[in-house]
Amino acid sequence: GELIGTLALWRTQQRPFSDSQIALVETFADQAVIAIENARLLDELQTRQRELTESLEYQTATSEVLSVISRSPSKLQPVLDSIIDTALRLCRAERGSILHRDGDGFRPVAFAGNAIPSAFKQRFLSELAPADRSSITGRVALDKQPVHIIDARAEPGLSYLRGEVDDRRTMLGVPLLRDGSVVGVIMLVRTEVQPFTDKQIDLVATFADQAVIAINNVGLFEEVQARSAELAQALEYQTATSEVLSVISRSPDTLQPVLDAISATAGALCDADYTGFFMQQGDLFHIVANDKVEGEFLAYVRANPLPRSRGSAVGRAALEIATVHIHDALADPEYALAENQRVGGSRTHLAVPLVKDGAVVGVISLIRKTMRPFTERQIELVNTFAKQSVIAINNVSLFEQVQARSTELARSVEELRSLGEVGRTVSSTLDMPKVLQTVLENACRMTFAGGGTIYVYDAASRQFRLEAGYNLSDEHTARVRAEPMRLGDAVVGECAERREAVQIEDLDAIERVRSPLIEILLRAGVRAILAVPLLHQGEVIGALVVRR
Repeated sequence: GELIGTLALWRTQQRPFSDSQIALVETFADQAVIAIENARLLDELQTRQRELTESLEYQTATSEVLSVISRSPSKLQPVLDSIIDTALRLCRAERGSILHRDGDGFRPVAFAGNAIPSAFKQRFLSELAPADRSSITGRVALDKQPVHIIDARAEPGLSYLRGEVDDRRTMLGVPLLRDGSVVGVIMLVRTEVQPFTDKQIDLVATFADQAVIAINNVGLFEEVQARSAELAQALEYQTATSEVLSVISRSPDTLQPVLDAISATAGALCDADYTGFFMQQGDLFHIVANDKVEGEFLAYVRANPLPRSRGSAVGRAALEIATVHIHDALADPEYALAENQRVGGSRTHLAVPLVKDGAVVGVISLIRKTMRPFTERQIELVNTFAKQSVIAINNVSLFEQVQARSTELARSVEELRSLGEVGRTVSSTLDMPKVLQTVLENACRMTFAGGGTIYVYDAASRQFRLEAGYNLSDEHTARVRAEPMRLGDAVVGECAERREAVQIEDLDAIERVRSPLIEILLRAGVRAILAVPLLHQGEVIGALVVRR
C-alpha cells in the first residue's frame, strides 16, 4: 500500500499505449516490487547475519578472555596479552596497548601490533604517559570515560609523543575503572582516519571490565598468598618458640642445651649465615654457643671476646641495652672489627641483648654475609628468643640456689646430727677415749676427711700424746707414739703454739725439712692436713687433726 517507485515508458510519437500494454507494464511493476522486496529482505538478512556473526565473534572473544582469566587467577600478564591481542583483531586496529597506573603517569604493560617506527616505540615503552590532557591516556584518566579521537593530527593540545615519526590518526582510549579510580587504559590506534564503531567501543569497554576483574583476582590472590605466608610464618615462629620453651622445661638445671637450641632455631628461621650466643664473663662477652660459626672464624671469635663498645654490634647492644641492627658493616662508621669482617665476611649484623634485672648478661648475634637487612618480624622473633634465654638463665640460677640451699640444709642437718651424737656420748659416759673417738669420727665424716687424730697436751713434759685415731696406719701410730710431738713441732705443735687452726694444703709442696712423720703421711697418700687446737680457758690442752 506504499509507493516505493515508478516504472515509466515513453514514445517520441503520439501513439497511446494500449490497455494490454498498460496491463503488461503493471505486471512488470509488480515483478519489480517483488525484486526490490527480495533484495531488501536479502540485505536485511545479510545485515542480520553479519550482526549475529559479529556478536558471536565478540561473545566468543569475551568468553575466551574470561577463560584466560579463570586459568590465570594468580597471573595478570597472560590476561592483558590476550585482551589486547583480541581487541586489536576484532576492532581492526593496527596496534594497541594496555597501560597501568604508575604514580603520576601510566606505563605500558601489554603491547600488540606491527609496523611501528622504532624511535616512536622506544619512547612509548620507556616513558610514562602523562595523566594530563596532552595525551589520550591522560584525557581518559581525567574524564573517567572512553575518549575517541577521529584524527589525532587535527586534535588540538594532543602533544604527547607527537613528531615526524608519529603515524597515529584515529585513536580510542577506554578506562579501567576500579572503585571509581582509573587504574589503567586500553588504547587502540589506526594509522588511517577510520572511526571506531559504537559496537567496537562497547566491546573494548567489556574488555576493560574483564581486565579490572583480572587485576582484582590477582590482587585478591596475592593478598591470600601473603596472608597464608604470614600465617605459615607465624605458625613456624610459634612452633619454634614452643620448642625452645620445651627445651627450657627439659633442662631446668642446664643452660647449654637451651643456648644451642636457640642458636640453631634463630639462625634457620632468620636465614642467617652465622648465629652466636655471647655471655658476659668479667668485662668481656665470650661466645658460648653458635650455629654455622666454624673453622678459622670460630677460632678468631673465641680468641677475641668483645668489650662493651660501639665498635661491634654485640658490644653496642650491651652498651645501649637495646637491639642493634647494622645494615652494612662496611658502611658503618663506628664498626671497628675489620679482621672479623675479613675472616667471616660479615655484612649485615643483628644483636639483641639478654637483659636481666636491668643489666645485659648476654647477646644473641645474627650475621649475614651479604647486605640483607633483617625484617621486623625476624627482629621481633630474636627478641622473643632473648627473653626465653633470660628465663632459662633465671631457671638455672634458681635451680643452683635451691640445690645449694638444699645441700646447705642437708649439711646443717648432718652437723646437728653429729653434734647430737657427740653430745649424747659426752653426757652418757666419762670414758674419755670413747668420747674423743666419737668426736674424731664425726669430725672426719663432716669434713670429708680420710682420717684423723686427737692429741692431749701434757704441760709438764710439753709433749702431745695420741689419745684417739681414725683410719690410722700401724706405721703412723708407732711413729707418733715413739716420737711424741712438742709445742711448735710440725702442724700440731704449730697450731697449739699459735692457738689457731693451721692448714697445710699440699704436704708435697712444703719447702721446710720434712720430718719422718710427714714422709709416712706422703707414702700413705695424704696431701692436705688441718690441725685445730683444743683450748680450755685460753690454755692449750690438745689438738684435733684431720687429713685428706
